[in-house]
Amino acid sequence: MVRPNNLPSEADLRMPPITDLFQRLPMGIVILDFAPGDGTARIHSINQAFEVATGWNAARLVGHPAGVLLGEQGHHLVIRQIHQGLATAGQWSGSVVVTTPSGQPALHDWAVATLSAEQPNLAVVAVQSNAGAQLVDFVQRVTREPITGLLTKTAVVDVLAQRVRRADQGERPYPMVAHIDIDRFASLRSLMPNEAVDRLLRMIAELIIQAVGPDCAGYVEPDRFLIVTNDLHALEQVLDAFGRRFDVAGSSVYLTATAGLALYPGDGRTADELLRAAVVATQDGKRAGGDGLFFYHETSAARIERIRRIEDGLRDPNWPSGAHLLFQPKIILATGRLAGVEALLRWSHPVLGPISPSEFIPIAEQTRLIGRIGSWVAETALNQFGRRFGASDISLCINVSPQQLLESNTDFDAQVLSQADAAGLVPSQVILELTEGMFSDRTVLARAGQLRASGLGIAIDDFGREYSSLALLTQLPATKLKLDKSLSDGVALDVRKARVVRRVVDLAHDLGMRVVAEGVEHQDQLPPLAEMGCDEVQGYVFARPMALAEVPLVV
Repeated sequence: MVRPNNLPSEADLRMPPITDLFQRLPMGIVILDFAPGDGTARIHSINQAFEVATGWNAARLVGHPAGVLLGEQGHHLVIRQIHQGLATAGQWSGSVVVTTPSGQPALHDWAVATLSAEQPNLAVVAVQSNAGAQLVDFVQRVTREPITGLLTKTAVVDVLAQRVRRADQGERPYPMVAHIDIDRFASLRSLMPNEAVDRLLRMIAELIIQAVGPDCAGYVEPDRFLIVTNDLHALEQVLDAFGRRFDVAGSSVYLTATAGLALYPGDGRTADELLRAAVVATQDGKRAGGDGLFFYHETSAARIERIRRIEDGLRDPNWPSGAHLLFQPKIILATGRLAGVEALLRWSHPVLGPISPSEFIPIAEQTRLIGRIGSWVAETALNQFGRRFGASDISLCINVSPQQLLESNTDFDAQVLSQADAAGLVPSQVILELTEGMFSDRTVLARAGQLRASGLGIAIDDFGREYSSLALLTQLPATKLKLDKSLSDGVALDVRKARVVRRVVDLAHDLGMRVVAEGVEHQDQLPPLAEMGCDEVQGYVFARPMALAEVPLVV
């Protein structure tokens, strides 16, 4: 990434995480990280005052389940009570029996508050009598700017960092950050009393909140705002709002603003990099005359134009012109016979040419076009597969987006079953592939259970790519587990990885799942995978994606 000479310094832009600010408090602080949905918690961090008061140190607590501190026997009840209090009131207080480092019980008074709306999984625990009001007030002060009610700079940078982490883990659409500078505000401020300036800032903040909400926008004195979003239209609404008339202190004020925009990951892969890029874009915009939205360098504008072209192509009434399906075989490892195929969408844009699915699928999801595209893929794949294989012991895997389950069609499963029947297939031949991360959404988990109950197969795709929970694996209504390439690679040489794969395979088999090793490219991977009990293999070692008519029955 090119960095211009007028780049702001690290000292100007780097902000400490909110959690670091709690190190300054004299009271003992524990930050708990609640798992989504189930109410279990791990210890995210502790401050020095807690270490001094209790004898615990961070190395023995951070990253461990809360039961280490609260005792294995009773901590579930305490954590559940805290979780319920945070969900209903945003805070909880009470006496808690904790375990000292020597294993002895001790009575503490805990006051607990949610850290922020953007990070509701993080809760701050103040270990001190009568600390509740003080803690809630402190959380409010470090996260909210008092004049505007928007987030502080520290808090909004934390929001951006959180969005970047989720994007790194595969969340779509990608985040962007806008740095907004009110044009000629210094001159205006000099002509108005302080109360009028504060009133004007509050009016601006209200317009921003109306466009993007209160939990992703921050105020940076004296005349700048930061907005973290994935909605370009919302940013344009904010800038349009600056063009209205503001009636303040008996005078009419007209404003313009210059906004610099930085997009993940092209303009930066961390919150600091994105913030620097947004500031530079604002500075360049000011030099160009201001009053508008300015992208970070021409590459950002070119990328936005490419995204818009892809979106236009996906919306084209002639779609699926340029689209076709390829199929990659899955081979039974013990016999070399065909177990099934995975349908893979390929698309060539009329102007841009071939577009990778990793590029156009996220755009389709962001623009709510994935339902139409997914329906075409399912119907086309089922028809082609039915003509080639019919009702048999060979299966067809179809990738599914969470939007197809939750937003696109409420009768998604009925449509797939009807299309399968029309193609002469039985439901168990059709396997819907859902990525491992999708199951963290309890609604998706419930919908997957309904699909499985209808007779369709469910495959957990990319298992091991992200943080994988074996406990979650026991709850999933899956018939197949697909090991990500990152687990399949190196099993012939990496003893520790081989042990992990063996245990995952054993657990999957105990739960009634067949195991598919994905992304297998080399012959030397096959013997250890077979020895570990993998049932099927998918990868270039046997076949690349191909037309269905070319798929062999035996390799």
